[in-house]
Amino acid sequence: MKGDLVVLDRIGGLKVAALLVDGQLEDLLTDPPPDGGPAPGTVVRATVRRRLSGQGAWLMNLPGGGTGHLKGLKGSAEGEAILVQVTGYPEPGKAQPVSDRISLTGRYAVAMPGRNGVFVSRAIADQERRMRLRSMAEDALAGSGVAAGLVLRTAAEVADDRHILDELSELLGCSGNVVSEGSGSSPIVVREADGCHPLAAREWMGREGRIIDDSEGSFDWHGIPDLVIPFMQSRVELPGGGFAVLEQTRAFTAIDVNTGSDVSRGAAMRANIELSACLPRQLRIRGMGGQFVVDFAPVAKRFRPAVETALANAFAGDRVSTTLVGWTGLGHFEFHRRRERRLLDGMMFQ
Repeated sequence: MKGDLVVLDRIGGLKVAALLVDGQLEDLLTDPPPDGGPAPGTVVRATVRRRLSGQGAWLMNLPGGGTGHLKGLKGSAEGEAILVQVTGYPEPGKAQPVSDRISLTGRYAVAMPGRNGVFVSRAIADQERRMRLRSMAEDALAGSGVAAGLVLRTAAEVADDRHILDELSELLGCSGNVVSEGSGSSPIVVREADGCHPLAAREWMGREGRIIDDSEGSFDWHGIPDLVIPFMQSRVELPGGGFAVLEQTRAFTAIDVNTGSDVSRGAAMRANIELSACLPRQLRIRGMGGQFVVDFAPVAKRFRPAVETALANAFAGDRVSTTLVGWTGLGHFEFHRRRERRLLDGMMFQ
């Protein structure tokens, strides 16, 4: 099937969303189980538990008895209440990462309570449109009486001004409500994270309209469970005959790249480039995050910059924050990816 399709459904009582592009599964989202703790994006009022000496970080008491890990906090004392936002899922046996830099994201704009300034996405090149968007945001801020920063997203370039103004008003109202909840003393959830259905509609519709199918049984109708099966396996087949294997350990995920049946000249470089191109999609759908170590197929050191460029280009368009660290002394490549998603639960689709 040609074209883009956003498919919304429920499986086992949980909401799920899939993005199909020309019949290929490009992204997959699921709501977390109700007993899984606060999802990334949730704003909570936490209390400071204690400082981790030498780490520049603090442990926080979260609602429901959970523990948060906050870096860079200054001038706070144990027992103090502070507004934080959950930024990812915790690694096994570790505290959940949180940040005191809160952002409320809409389709056209992002509001940042307690911050200052109006910013416009650099992807919007039309100077007249940039000035118009900045003026709209400044007027909305002045009229709201809320202390917040605003970022106009790329989707605002072609959006109707009325829709942008409505969203700015809503985001600034939410910002005011969030700040007002920070004055209490006990840990509470201030604002739940968006579920996967509104998140899919917001992030996947983009600047061009996409068709949405939210009918009951839509996942089965479009064959999505079958499309998920390859992402439940550790082996990833590459177009040129090579393959990669993803293996998770407690500390990191190892990715081994092989030329497989491709024995031609340049097979190693081709396999490395092909793996780089498909890696963001593989990790998105699998819900994988944390630390990664890639054992690329052996190539001369002079070809490493080309591999690194291919990785950078592939991750540039990915929504999940990924930091490329670089090559190790043994010739492996390391990168870190935020744990914004839960690991793919293959049982849901069987």
